[in-house]
Formats: sequence, structure tokens, C-alpha cells
Amino acid sequence: MMNRQTTPSIDDRILIVDDDESDRELLAAGLRAQGYPCEVASDGLAALDRLSTKSFSLMLADVRMPRLDGLKLLQIAQVSHSDLIVIITTASNDRDTAVNALRQGAYDFIVKPFSLEEVTFSIRRALEQRRLSTELRVYRQALERKVADRTRDLQNLHEELTGMVGGIVQSFALALEARDPYLAQHSQRVAALSLALGTRLGLKERRMEILQQAALLHDIGKIGISESVLHKGDTLTDEERKQVKSHPLLAERILSPIKQFEPIILPIRHQYESYDGSGTPAGLAGEEIPLESRIIAVADAYDLLASKRPNRHALSHATAMQILHNGAGRIWDSRVVTLLEQLLENNEALAVPVLSAAR
Repeated sequence: MMNRQTTPSIDDRILIVDDDESDRELLAAGLRAQGYPCEVASDGLAALDRLSTKSFSLMLADVRMPRLDGLKLLQIAQVSHSDLIVIITTASNDRDTAVNALRQGAYDFIVKPFSLEEVTFSIRRALEQRRLSTELRVYRQALERKVADRTRDLQNLHEELTGMVGGIVQSFALALEARDPYLAQHSQRVAALSLALGTRLGLKERRMEILQQAALLHDIGKIGISESVLHKGDTLTDEERKQVKSHPLLAERILSPIKQFEPIILPIRHQYESYDGSGTPAGLAGEEIPLESRIIAVADAYDLLASKRPNRHALSHATAMQILHNGAGRIWDSRVVTLLEQLLENNEALAVPVLSAAR
């Protein structure tokens, strides 16, 4: 809680501006007797000279003065000395003048002849308000610095966590490569194709990051499937085929303990959904399937068809695209298949680099 100060401080310097010498000297003497440091000026220009060389907390300014009157002095002080509190004094009980002074920013308006007690009361209130305003400003500045420091700390933590996620992605990719070099190369190609498709589909930066990570790790669940089944190719039994298609669920079990991987689990989990609803594991159809899953499914299928596998030769681009078109609208999203064909024909997929894994 802020402490209220009732006695004058050495910093509570007051400038008395009045063209009537007896009035200004008498008022200055009375205020000095109460402990207020005071200086005097004979008009507005003299007051501006004082204000340019010393710091004052409060100014008492008469309205009617030669060269520069009190209201014009008030206007200038509001711009060049914003912390200065101004009390206007005048010998005329002019309501319009009072309203105008207050509207321009004067703290108070005192009509002559006034008592020292009346002036002192107004000064004490004004200086107390100034102190409170100063304390509030200092507190706000300290709070803003604290918020800025905290924001910077959180940003640094976010960057560290993001870097950690990128490192884990790389570690998983290395684990895949150690198990089967083809899987790592395949995942890199699927990620590149997926990012090219995501760019054409207008995905924002965060979704592109999720898409990249999901594409790089879309086969991570295959770590849990035996090599004999993975390398068996087209001669799989129904049970073995079911086992292979379970790898997205294995990936979910592998990735779910890491909170930062939560956004990429859904795209990986639903990569084997079919556009007509006949896929696994949830039987999602059409737009129900996450867009990232639909992108990865097309990129994955194309690379599997167009790449050499241990048990077969690579299919030609034309043959691979024909297979994709035959399954478009049934297995794969037709729009994504068409976009992939356009990208590959224009070599656009090759122009889109894989995002940094450290992002």
C-alpha cells in the first residue's frame, strides 16, 4: 500500500508566477514558512526561463500577466513539462476562465483574495496526487519490465522446447534408419512432398511444422513390427497386412508420452483412413479425415509406388499416378491427388525444402 506524505519534501519545489510583486512575495514567504521550497517569476516568459533550468513539482500562475498570461503558460507547460502540476490564480471571479483553465489541464483554480490556508490546502492535495501518480507510474513501469522479462523467459523456454522436439524427431529418424535405411529415406521424401502439397493448399506456418513432423514420423510405429513382415512385400497374409496397418496405433503409443508431440499424433493415426470411409482405424470419410492425414497418405502412396523396394522395381511416374487416380475419391482425396500430379509435372515439389527439424 502506498504511503501518503503530509509534510513538504525538498523535492516539492513550487514556482509562483505573478506580475504583482507584493502578492507573489507574500505568498512565497508564507509557503516557505511551512517548509515548501519556493521560487518566483514576474510573468509567463520569466517562468519558462525558470522551468528550463530547474525542476518544479507545482506552479501557481496568475491569469492576467504581461508578455505571456497564465492560460498560455499553462498550455506550454502541459507540453514541455508534463509532470508539472499547475494551479491558476486570478483576481476575477470569472467562471468561464475557471472552466477554460481546468479544461486545459489545470489542477485547481483559486480566486483572489485567497487565504494562505486555502492555497496550502490546494497545494497539499495537488502534491499528494502527483506523488500517487508518480508511484503508480513507477509501479506500472516495474510491472511492464517484469512482464517483458517473463515473456522473454517464456520465449526462451519455448525455443528450447521446440529445439528439443526437433532433436527428438531427428533421433527417431535415426532409429528408423538404423532399423531400415529405406524407411528414413522414404520419410524424408514423403515430408518433402507433403510440404509442397501443404504450401499449395495454403497451410499456415504452424500447420506446416505439424505436417512436416508428422510426415517424418509417419512410419515410426514400424519399429514395433518385425522385419520379416515389413520386407515380405505383396505376399502378405491378411493377418500380416493387418499387422502392418497397425503401425499408426503403435506410433500413437510411442509418441503420446511426449506432450509436445500431441499435435502430430492425429495426422499419423489417421493416415490409413479411406476417403469413402472404408479405412482404418476409425472409418472416417471425406473431410472428417484430418487434412494433414490426407496429404501424407497421398505423398506416402506415391513414394511407395515410384520407389524401388527390396522386393520389386519402382513403377514409372505415369503408372504410379494412374493408380492414384484410380483410387481418388475412394481411397485418397481427389484434390490432393490432382495437386500432387501438378506439382510433380512442374517440378514444384523439388523446389520446396524440408523445414528445419529444429523448429
